[in-house]
Amino acid sequence: MNPDNPKIPINTAPVWFRLNNKDFTWLNITTEGVNGSVVGDIVESPNLKFGDPSKPLYVGITPFDILSTNPARTNNITFSRITLQCVESAVITCDYRSLINVPEPVKAILAFKEMVFTSTANNAGGKLDVQPNDSLDYWGLKLVPKPGFSSAGLVSVKTGQIVLTAAGLAETRHFAQPFWLTWGEMLANGTMGRLFFDYNSAGQQFDKFNYIHNAVALSPINPDPAKKGFLRVGGTAFFPFFGGDYLHIVDTYTPGMAGDPFNGRTVTLSNGTTGSFLPSDLTIGGNWSDGLGIFNFNIQYASVTQDGFLGTGVSSIRNLLGGDIGSTLDMNSRGTCIRIGTNLMDQRSIALGPVANISNITRIWGCVCIKGDAIENMVVGGEVTNAANMSIAARVGSYLSAILQVNPSLAKITIDGEAYMSLVASLDAEVNGHMQLTMNYAEGFLEGEVQGKFMVAAGSPVLVGGSLQAEGQVNWHLGIDFNELQGMVALKVMGFEGGVGVSAGFYIGENAPKSRAWVMVGEDPRFALNMSAMPDRLTGIYGYFHLHQGINLFVISGDYDIYVGLGAFVLPAPFPGAVAAGLGLPYVVGNLGGRIHGDILGGLVSAGAYFDMQIMGPYPFSFQGTVGLEACVLWVFCGSVDLTIGLNSHDGFYIQ
Repeated sequence: MNPDNPKIPINTAPVWFRLNNKDFTWLNITTEGVNGSVVGDIVESPNLKFGDPSKPLYVGITPFDILSTNPARTNNITFSRITLQCVESAVITCDYRSLINVPEPVKAILAFKEMVFTSTANNAGGKLDVQPNDSLDYWGLKLVPKPGFSSAGLVSVKTGQIVLTAAGLAETRHFAQPFWLTWGEMLANGTMGRLFFDYNSAGQQFDKFNYIHNAVALSPINPDPAKKGFLRVGGTAFFPFFGGDYLHIVDTYTPGMAGDPFNGRTVTLSNGTTGSFLPSDLTIGGNWSDGLGIFNFNIQYASVTQDGFLGTGVSSIRNLLGGDIGSTLDMNSRGTCIRIGTNLMDQRSIALGPVANISNITRIWGCVCIKGDAIENMVVGGEVTNAANMSIAARVGSYLSAILQVNPSLAKITIDGEAYMSLVASLDAEVNGHMQLTMNYAEGFLEGEVQGKFMVAAGSPVLVGGSLQAEGQVNWHLGIDFNELQGMVALKVMGFEGGVGVSAGFYIGENAPKSRAWVMVGEDPRFALNMSAMPDRLTGIYGYFHLHQGINLFVISGDYDIYVGLGAFVLPAPFPGAVAAGLGLPYVVGNLGGRIHGDILGGLVSAGAYFDMQIMGPYPFSFQGTVGLEACVLWVFCGSVDLTIGLNSHDGFYIQ
């Protein structure tokens, strides 16, 4: 036979190989037996059938269909290879590598290696060599090798089985890890036999939720050719904050839905019991910070997005009075969030620390975002109604919004718009602006801030026959560390023989930081109080009155200011001059200032002068006096000069 142009009679020699490395192939037949070495890549051979279905131990039903090349990989024509070495008919080396064409439902071309033929021409089997993209077609699952093993399993020609001992079934759309097999059987006719999973859930996740599975199965073959198989998985999913829930997952291969978000898979949750699979537990709940927030939901799989879970239920918020409120839940691979409020007509009251009830809010919205395994904070908002008998209520016909922020150590409410606010008994004020109340449970203080316009109407018992309008800011801090209340307002009082405009400020402090006493600095720098001699912590009261009055006599016009400030404080114990225990000696603070300014002929010539005198004592001691002059001619040529002389226990004598 010419080795370069073999003439092979197929009928008499059905098994033959054409190799590409003929120089390494030789045979020597002697009376002692066959000696030889056959080594080379198989570039051509007939399709072979391995396995005898007539044998009693054969369970594969049909023989293995052996291919020398993979039709789906036209560039991979040299995978099939044989190495066979024998001495005196005894096989000392055999490594046959080729491909098995596994029919439906597996429908895969799988590679094997190290298949051994004995000296008596028996096939001792080989090793499964899993390649990228190997899969189980009917179920749409990837067949993957287990890391750290040289082969994924064995090819048993005598029984017609591929035994999977170091392989896994991977569904990468929803599950983070393959389902590893300790023993799995794939038959030569393309069906799957027994499957035993090791249930090692290390790193396993379902839609990025940690998942511990305890049951895995492949669906049986559906006689309807249009139907594909599914993967059935049972186990416990762990949801952030809420904890674990048992899920019976049916993950169906749907190649007709290859686009996003399905990507060829459709997940549903089963409520049935099948073998070791139990019904899904579709209720979850959680208690945040010992009742600060209690949440309960019924969940279902997010079938539209195929990612995570949607839930409906109720939330019970400690700071939101009036009972449970409808809520929804969204848990997916991007995060978990609770949305509070499902009925725009719901009304609730807000409770915050010492303020028992801050009106009713409607059109409620809110969000509770979960980071890691815990809730960091909660935000709830809505529109404040005009309900009566509340600390704060909306003004009829106006808009007032409220936003509540809560975490285990702090609660804060912010209110914007027009409202009625109960300040003290029998005194109600109308407020237009911004209000904020903060209760810090961890550090033990209540803070508040109000900015805007205030009006106390005529008829109030406090303002008999008059009304009061004010614009400014008030804030306070009440806590175990210090207490303070301060504010600055511009007032307009009507009804007392006309109207008068004034500015005023007040400060009340107990062990309060001096740096926070912004009212004592004042609104006009000409009358700012020099506090350098005062201790860093203030205990006492201070108030100022600033009157501004304009005069217009046709040719001559002008205005004048009168500023009066007065306060009384006591020294803290560590301060020099203080009593050893408790508070020390008292001291007073006074500030008197004035200014006059005039214009002739609408400002053609203008001039003004001001003074300020401050005194503090007996200890700490401070005296400061300031005088200044201002003038302008023809509205352009302007100048000013001032002189300050002072003496105090902190700076000594100074001239500025």
